[in-house]
Amino acid sequence: MVNRISNTTQMIIKKLGYHNSKNLYYFANINMCKDLSFHDKKVLNEIKPCAFFVVNGKPKVLFFDYISENDSKQKLYKKIWNAQIPIIIFNDYDSIKVFNGNSMDLSELDNIRLQFVLEEEHKKCSEASPFSYWNITNEQFLREYQIAFSKDTLNQVMIKNIKCITEKLKKQYRVKFATKLILRLIFIRFLIDRGIDIGYDGFNGDIKESQEALLKLANNKRKLYSFFSYLKNKFNGNLFELEDEVYDEALNDEVFELLKCFLSGNQEMESGQLSFLPLYDFNIIPIELISNIYEVLLGEKAQDDDKAFYTPEYLADYIVKESLGTFLTKDSQCKVLDPSCGSGIFLVESLQLIISKNVDDNGYIKDNDKLCQLIESNIYGVDSNPEAIDVTIFSLYLTLFDYKDPKSLDDFRLPNLKNKNLWVSDFFDDEKLIALKKIKFQFILGNPPWGSVKEGLHSQYCDENKIPQYRQEISRSFIAKVKEYSNEDTICCLIVPSKLFYNQKKPAIEFRKLLLLKCKILQIVELSSVRSLIFKKADAPAAILMFKNSTENCLSHKMLHLSLKPNMFFKIYHVIAIEKTDIKNIQQDILYRYDWAWKTCVYGNSWDIDIITMLKRKFPKIEDVINKNKLKTGAGITDTNGKYDAKDYIGKNMIESTAIDTLYFNSSNSSIFNKRKIYRLGKKEIFSPPYCLLRKGPNCKNYRLRAAYTEEDVIFKEAISAIKGDKSQKDLLLNITGMFNSSLYAYLNLMLGSSMGIEREQVFMKEVYEYPFAYDEGISSKVEAIQKKNSNLKNGFYQDISQDISQLDQMILDKFGLKEDPFIDYAINVQIPLLNSKKLTFREVTAEELKDYSKVFVDYWKKLMAEQNKFIKISLYPKVVGKFAIFELQICDQEEKEITIIDTIDSNKEILSRFLINKINEQFYKLKDVLYFENNSFFIIKSNEYKNWHAAMSHIDQSMVLETIISDDSEE
Repeated sequence: MVNRISNTTQMIIKKLGYHNSKNLYYFANINMCKDLSFHDKKVLNEIKPCAFFVVNGKPKVLFFDYISENDSKQKLYKKIWNAQIPIIIFNDYDSIKVFNGNSMDLSELDNIRLQFVLEEEHKKCSEASPFSYWNITNEQFLREYQIAFSKDTLNQVMIKNIKCITEKLKKQYRVKFATKLILRLIFIRFLIDRGIDIGYDGFNGDIKESQEALLKLANNKRKLYSFFSYLKNKFNGNLFELEDEVYDEALNDEVFELLKCFLSGNQEMESGQLSFLPLYDFNIIPIELISNIYEVLLGEKAQDDDKAFYTPEYLADYIVKESLGTFLTKDSQCKVLDPSCGSGIFLVESLQLIISKNVDDNGYIKDNDKLCQLIESNIYGVDSNPEAIDVTIFSLYLTLFDYKDPKSLDDFRLPNLKNKNLWVSDFFDDEKLIALKKIKFQFILGNPPWGSVKEGLHSQYCDENKIPQYRQEISRSFIAKVKEYSNEDTICCLIVPSKLFYNQKKPAIEFRKLLLLKCKILQIVELSSVRSLIFKKADAPAAILMFKNSTENCLSHKMLHLSLKPNMFFKIYHVIAIEKTDIKNIQQDILYRYDWAWKTCVYGNSWDIDIITMLKRKFPKIEDVINKNKLKTGAGITDTNGKYDAKDYIGKNMIESTAIDTLYFNSSNSSIFNKRKIYRLGKKEIFSPPYCLLRKGPNCKNYRLRAAYTEEDVIFKEAISAIKGDKSQKDLLLNITGMFNSSLYAYLNLMLGSSMGIEREQVFMKEVYEYPFAYDEGISSKVEAIQKKNSNLKNGFYQDISQDISQLDQMILDKFGLKEDPFIDYAINVQIPLLNSKKLTFREVTAEELKDYSKVFVDYWKKLMAEQNKFIKISLYPKVVGKFAIFELQICDQEEKEITIIDTIDSNKEILSRFLINKINEQFYKLKDVLYFENNSFFIIKSNEYKNWHAAMSHIDQSMVLETIISDDSEE
C-alpha cells in the first residue's frame, strides 16, 4: 500500500517513467527491497523519502514531496548530504527541483543547501526530461551535467577538515599521537549521533545535549582525559588505551582550545578553513566512507614513506563482493587477511558482509559474544604503520557499534584486537607473525605498497626464494609472499600497479611466467584507462589481480580479463560499469607463449591477438632489418653537466625534439652546441646523415610516432633516436620512416606499447624495433613526396597532406594484408580518440553506420538461408527511448526489403516490452549487449553510441550469435 506521498509526486514519478520499474520503491514498502544493506535501510528510515530508486543494491535517486518550512529543509539537506545519495528530486509546487545530493553549498552556514542542478515545470515533465528513468542511465545525457556533479563531496570536505586539524596538531604542536586523538573525538561523536546513552555526566542519549557536553569537556585536558578513561573502562578496546600520553608536554592549553574549535565548527582553525563537524551526522555517514577518508590521509604521507596507496571505497566494495560475496551465499563466516591493511577499508567491508549474514531479525546482533566472535575469528590485518592499525581498529569498532541497538548496549565491551587480530609489523617478518601463519584463510585481500623499496625483508625474501625481481618492486614481493598464508582454496585479491603486467625487462617477464605457471588467475581487472576517474589525485595505473596458488601446472586454466573503459557511471554513481568489449576469457598458456598479449588484452581482443600473431609470423622485425643491413642506431646526447668530453660536437647545429613531427623536419628549431663536458655522449657514429630521426614522445592525440628522414648534419638530445645508414640506403630509411608514421604502428603502439594507454604516453625503442616491417618502393616514394610538401612549411606555405597520409596508411596496411581491417580501424578511430579525450565524449550511431554494421550478417545469413529457400529481413532501430539502438534479423518465407530503418518505436509499449527495454535499462552498470532469440528471428540491443556499432563489433556479435546457437543445439 502506498502512503505518505501526494498525488502530484506520484504523477511526477509516473511522468518521469519510474513507475513501472522494479527498482523503484515507495517508502511505505521499504522492507520489500531485499537488495538494500542494513545501513542503507537505516539511513532511508532516517531521511524518509517518498520513494527511492535502487542501482546495484544502493539508493541513487530519492523523491520528496514539497517541504515548506526552511528549518525542516535544512535538516533534511544535512541528512541527505551525509548519506551521499547523488540524485535528489523535490516536488516544489508547480515544478520539480533536482539537486546533487553528494555536494552541499556551504557558503552560508545558516542557510545550507544541496547543490542545485535544475528546475522543470510539472507540465513539461516526461520520459524525455532530464533525470527521467531513461536519462539517469544515459551516458550522453549525464555528460551534460558533469560540472554539476564535480563539486566537492562530503568526504572531500571532511578530508580537508581532518587533514587541517591533524597536521596542525602534528606540525605546530608536535603531538605525536594526533591521529589517535582525533579518532577518539570522532568515535565519541559517532556514539552521540547514534543516540547512545554513554552513562557519563551530560551524555544521556539526547544528541544535542550530548554534543554540547562534549564541547564543554574538549578544552579541558583533565576532564577530557577522565572521559577517555571512563570510555576505556566502559567499552574496553584499544582505541582508548592512554598509556602515559596525558603527561606529554605537547598537550598544552592551546591544543585543547583547537580541539574545541574543531568540534564546534564556528571558528576558523586556520586561514579560511572552517570545521564543518556540526554538519556531519555519524549515524548516517557510511562507516566505510569514514574509513576511506583516513585511507586518503594515511596515503598522502605513506605513499612516500611506506609506498602505500589509498583504495577508493567503491573499488574495495567491488573486490569484497566479487570474492566474499559468492562464498557467503553458502557460508555465514570466513577468515580474511589484509597483509597491508592501511585504514582497514577491506576489513571493514568484509566484516560488514560477514555480520550481515548473521544478524537478528531486526538487523542488529543482540548477543555480545556472538558479535565479538565474528570479528575475533574472521578479521585479520597487518601494517607496518602504527597509525594505520589505529585507524583500522577505530573503523572496525564503528562497524561493531553499527550492528548494536543503541538502546540495548548494556555490558557490551569491545574486543582487544591489537596483536591478536591486527599487527604492527612488516608483512615479511616471519618471527613476529608466526601466530598468523597457523590460521587457514579463505581470502587474502588488500592494496599492498607500490614502488621500489631497495632494502628490507621483502628483497631478502625474494632472493632466498628465487623470486624474479625488477627494481625491487615491493608489490611483486607481496604477490609471492601471500602464498605462505594460503592453500589451494584461498582466494587472493590484490590491487597492484598495472605495469607489473607489461614491463619488458627480463625479470619482469620471468615473474609473469612464474605467476602463470603456479597460480590460477581467476580475474584481472585492468584500471589503467580509468585511472584518473578512480584515483582522484594520483594518476596511478592499477589492476586488480585475483588468483589462487596451486601446486599444479596452471597453463590450461582460462582466466577472466576485464579492462574497464571511461564512462560517466564512475563519475556520478561510483559504480564500476562493465561493457561487453571489456570482457575477455583467455587461456593462461597464450600469455605464457606470447608475453606481449598481456598488453593486447587491455585494448584488444582475440581478433587483435590473431592479427599481431600473423604479423610476427610472416614479417621480419625492424630489428632484423637493421641488423641485416648493418644500420646504426642510438639515442642522442644528454647535455647536462658531466664528465665526458664533447669537443667533437662544438659548433654543430643541435636540434630540439620539436624539430621533428609527422614526416616533417625543420632544422631551424635548433641552437649551436658549445658545451665542453656533458653527461652522455651517445654513439658518435649516429651523428652523421642520412638517417631516420624518431621522437621519443608520440602524438598523444592519435598515438602515431613522429619521425622524419633527413640528410642534414645535426646533433640531437636523448629525446630523439636515430637509425642511420648510407646514401645507398636512402629508400630503406624512407621506408622505415613511413612505417614509423603509419596508422599501423599507431595501432601497434596501443596494442603492444608497455606504457601507451597505461601510464605515460611514451614509446621505448626496444619495443618499436620488435614491430613488423615490409619494404615497398612505392612507400619510399610516397614518404619522400610528403616530406617535400611538408618542407614548404618552413617557407610559410601550407599544403594539406591529410589525404597523402591516408594514402600512405592504406599502402602500408595493404602491404601487410590488412587493408580495411575493421579491428585496426576500431583501434585508430574509436579507441584511441576515446582514450585521449579529456572530456568523456559521445557520438550517436547513424542509420548509415548501422547499415555498415549489418553487412557481416547479410553476407553470412543471406547465403545460408538461400540454401534453404529462405530470405532474410533486417530491421534497424537507430534510436530507442533516446539511448538504445536495435538490430533485428528475421528469417522469412518470402523475399522482402533486405534492410529497413525504423526511426522510432518509443510510443509502442508492446514492442518496447518485447525488446526487454526496461530490464536492460536497469542493468546499465553491466553494459553487456543483449542477444535475444525468438522463433524466426534474433535481435541485438546496445546503447546507441557509435563505438558499439562499429563494423568491428559486427564480427564479434556475429560470433556471439553463432556460439549461442551452437551451444543451444548441443544442450538439446
